[in-house]
Amino acid sequence: MNLKNLLVLTLILGLASTSTFAQEAEPVEAAPEETSPFPSPKEFNLWAIGINAGMVMGHTDMSPIDPNNGDKNFGYGLTVTKMFSHAFGIQGQLLKGALSDMHYIDSTTFTTNFFEHTINLVYNFGNISFLKSEPRISFQATLGLGLNHFKSSLFKKDGSEYDFYDPTEPSAIEIAYPAGLTMKYRLPKALTLELAYSLRAVNTDILDRLNVRSSGKDKYSYFSFGLSANMGKNEKDIDWVNPLNTLYEDMAVLREKMAGLGGDKDNDGVADLYDKDNETPEGVTVDGSGRAMDIDGDGVADYQDGDPFTEKGAVVDENGKAIDTDGDGVPDHRDLDNNSKPGQMVNFQGSAIAGMRTGGGGDDGSPTPVYTGGGGGGVGLLPSVYYAFNSANVEYAYYENLAEVANALKQNGGLKIKVTGYSDGSGPEKYNMELGTRRAQAAIDHLVKIYGVDASRLTADSKGEGEPLAQKGQSKVNRRVDFLVY
Repeated sequence: MNLKNLLVLTLILGLASTSTFAQEAEPVEAAPEETSPFPSPKEFNLWAIGINAGMVMGHTDMSPIDPNNGDKNFGYGLTVTKMFSHAFGIQGQLLKGALSDMHYIDSTTFTTNFFEHTINLVYNFGNISFLKSEPRISFQATLGLGLNHFKSSLFKKDGSEYDFYDPTEPSAIEIAYPAGLTMKYRLPKALTLELAYSLRAVNTDILDRLNVRSSGKDKYSYFSFGLSANMGKNEKDIDWVNPLNTLYEDMAVLREKMAGLGGDKDNDGVADLYDKDNETPEGVTVDGSGRAMDIDGDGVADYQDGDPFTEKGAVVDENGKAIDTDGDGVPDHRDLDNNSKPGQMVNFQGSAIAGMRTGGGGDDGSPTPVYTGGGGGGVGLLPSVYYAFNSANVEYAYYENLAEVANALKQNGGLKIKVTGYSDGSGPEKYNMELGTRRAQAAIDHLVKIYGVDASRLTADSKGEGEPLAQKGQSKVNRRVDFLVY
């Protein structure tokens, strides 16, 4: 078997193996994939098919003065390319065309028709060299090996064909060595315009049917204009993606996250990267996600909540207070009668108490609520007042609660109230008992001084740290004063 036949067989087997290997290969357990900062080729479209046409010009012995002055002829071709990475791939190329020229001395002419098929190595250096996120122009170099099938004819000046150039045959198959450079311009919808030049050497000196021993091998040039289309289901084509640029983008995202980790736009103590609310007002207490605290979970942040200890399940208004449709002082979620008459005294379930009514109400004319237990008088409960840690000073936020107590006393002349103070579990028991008394007395003093309530109708009491309303974690609820009607 000679060299030409061996090369033909090798090319055929090489092309066939690319399509059959996947079907015949035994399955092999995949090794664990290593993480890489670069994107995997599997994430992109790897295949492209293209057509091209252009000018073929020979460089042969027929023009010894100017070997580049061959006639310009038409050629056309087809390419199929597969990229294995962002830079390297393999290409199959078919090319058909013609060559012709005239000898400058005796006007001898030749014509050659050829068909060439090659396998080319591809190096795509455009996506590496130009650091752009969306490049439009790229460059590709090719170097290949293949076979050229040609048939040559040599003619005299009068047009008759020579027949004495034996032992050379008019048709032959020779090895071809193409090398080329392509400029590509990206179009929408996976299409690419291609402007290409290749110099293609043939392993013979008879491409022009003229054998000149010292002249070397014949060559020809192919200038072409083409269109290719990338094939695949992925969003991007690998030959238009710069892996370094992808790495730079990841680094930019990382820098942005690091900046967010160190920044705190609203100064709430939670880094912006983890802050769910970057516009928390200054001084507002927040949770671990940067959202304003909402102890009772009613959807109104504590710093805007008129009642930060609303019972679970209560429907509240925009101020965080439980909605009371009939204005009887019992919120709707506990009210068994949402249609109580104005001024009617009710128990803790919103049911009317026979023989007891309120005489007036607030600025909007609604009755001042008095909560009583038992359904027939007995013991009643009015809004509580809460205190800061180790403090007996009435905070401004609870003036409204004391106004409510004062109004109930004025509208019900026969009511007497026991004012009971509580504390949390911090400190000695004796001290907490005294602190509870001071808190109760502070509330009484406020009612007497501001609203003129008769002090004889108010009795101070203290439970200290006993009978806590809430367990650990909600100590503020235990630092309070309750008002009991008797």
